[in-house]
Amino acid sequence: STYKQTSAPVDPVFNIAGWNSSYTGEPIPSAQMRDWVDQTVERILSLRPRRVLEIGCGTGLLLFRVAPHCSIFHGTDLTAASIEYLKRQLALAEGAFQNVTVSQQRGDDFTGIQTGSFDTVILNSVVQYFPGVEYLLDILKRVIETVEPGGSVFLGDLRSLPLLRAFHAAVELQNAASSLDTKTLLQRVERAAEQE
Repeated sequence: STYKQTSAPVDPVFNIAGWNSSYTGEPIPSAQMRDWVDQTVERILSLRPRRVLEIGCGTGLLLFRVAPHCSIFHGTDLTAASIEYLKRQLALAEGAFQNVTVSQQRGDDFTGIQTGSFDTVILNSVVQYFPGVEYLLDILKRVIETVEPGGSVFLGDLRSLPLLRAFHAAVELQNAASSLDTKTLLQRVERAAEQE
């Protein structure tokens, strides 16, 4: 599981386990992650959310910062580990997040989510894990039904499909030995792009 870790995070509501550099495989420095999270939260809060659904809430990097500004915040995630982690942190918060609920469900599973029940839906850093564009379009149709008229859909941290091969080429070049031939390099780039 992406969120499984061997030790407790230093800050349980800023759990960045699994956030690793594509170039080095090493964890992204905490300061960089805080800056990214702060900027993302600022953009979301500029939408003035009151009733929020976050699809793919992970370990709550956005949830713990946006929820205090909302009357309702519901987070969903595919992985049981992330939902169990969030439930533990919410229980430890001693009622500070009574407006928050979480559930384990796929991104395209809208069980228990009523039409027009949210004013803001967040899909941040999850779209690249969807199995295809049809899946994304299906989710977006459902999200539009879920958001009340005049509401907002926040799509963040999206990768550019036209730049996908350039991205993988940069990663492969960063990690390639100087003796690597061009043909092998291009094969690695194609394989990485196809696997993604």
